[in-house]
Amino acid sequence: MKNTVFVALGLTFVGGCMPSDGPGEPGSSDRAGAAGSPAAVSASSPAGVAGAAGAAGTTGAVAIARDIGPHGETTAMFLIGPHGERTPIKMEDTVPEPSAEVSPIPHALSACTVVTGAFITGTNAMGGLNTASVNCPAGQVALGITATWAFWTLTASCTPLTRRSGLSGGLVDWFSTPSGSGTGCQSNQLAAQTVCCTP
Repeated sequence: MKNTVFVALGLTFVGGCMPSDGPGEPGSSDRAGAAGSPAAVSASSPAGVAGAAGAAGTTGAVAIARDIGPHGETTAMFLIGPHGERTPIKMEDTVPEPSAEVSPIPHALSACTVVTGAFITGTNAMGGLNTASVNCPAGQVALGITATWAFWTLTASCTPLTRRSGLSGGLVDWFSTPSGSGTGCQSNQLAAQTVCCTP
């Protein structure tokens, strides 16, 4: 049971107790309101106008040009003096007389001849050597030992080294130098030479 109160036009009516038919119907829920319109996007402002370029400044004043100073004083030029007097060349009045007799040189050598030793064929090419010899006839002495050859290949790399062998002989060592360069002393016809003189 519940009391029912009616309110209409400012008048209140209170009814008596009326039997209830059970709980009342739930009120209907309000509908959700419509979504608002999206806000309008403001348009971007236009770019500002570029400022005008400033006027060029005035040209600076031209500096005052100065005159070039005077040239220095020229000094006097001295002339070359005269040549000295030439003196006469004095000639010898007399030619000295040669000495009556020239004394002989002690131990002077005579009857000198060039002697060449036997030719040998070079065989070394890798740093070895071939030796040629020369000897003077009996009773003569050897003056200086030199190297000589009769045939030489275009690719040869052969160096001689001379040495004495007693008073009357000499030797020439033919080296293939540098080692392994070209054909060394191979196929060359080599010899030793000296001057033989009688004491």
